[in-house]
Amino acid sequence: MAMADFKKYITIKITVIFILMSCEKNTINGQTNTISLEKKEQMKKRDNYSDKKFDIKKYEKQISENPTYQSFIRASDKTEVEQYYILKEEYDFKAYEQKYVDSYIEKETDKNGFITFYSFYQDGKIKETEFHFSEIEYGVWKKYDRDGFIISEINKDENYPFSLLKVIEFANKKGRDSIKGGGTFSRNFSQTHKKYVYNVELYLRNNKDPHAQIYTLDAADGKILEQERKGIPRIIL
Repeated sequence: MAMADFKKYITIKITVIFILMSCEKNTINGQTNTISLEKKEQMKKRDNYSDKKFDIKKYEKQISENPTYQSFIRASDKTEVEQYYILKEEYDFKAYEQKYVDSYIEKETDKNGFITFYSFYQDGKIKETEFHFSEIEYGVWKKYDRDGFIISEINKDENYPFSLLKVIEFANKKGRDSIKGGGTFSRNFSQTHKKYVYNVELYLRNNKDPHAQIYTLDAADGKILEQERKGIPRIIL
């Protein structure tokens, strides 16, 4: 074997050995460089909603007996549960049949005004979760595959360290009826203040001085950045 060919042979052999070593699991300090398919399966995330299902048979019975059926009040906590379906685009002119359904939807509205949307696949398995309060999207929104594993997450609270519950608590202290609720809540990035803010508008309806009170709060710590008072026009009948 010529010297040049021998050197080429040695170089190729060393390269192959290096590649094989790189593919082996390095168990130093309990870590590995490669992850088996079994390990990847174990890393998939599930949560409390992963096994939630839409009761298709019960729903079909409801709309069969009452074609105008839309919702019911859950006895355990007085939450209103709206139920409906969305047809696949190519079948949006069809009457209801499960085979035409793209998604089933449940919208739960509790007595404090917190709303949870659940979207389900055609077979009734969980597809998505969303959370709303007034005009605010909050919490961690998730999407699931057909086996209930989480495939994406969006943290709607990421830019709002001062929690929504603390904002509601602030509003209650400023005169919002903590039992009946009320008021309008929203949040966004303020171009005026160059930071994320909450916007709270309260309607204070006492007989002597009904008015609207508007607050802009710092989303980082709840500090009042701006406030405004507006009168409510009286209606004479």
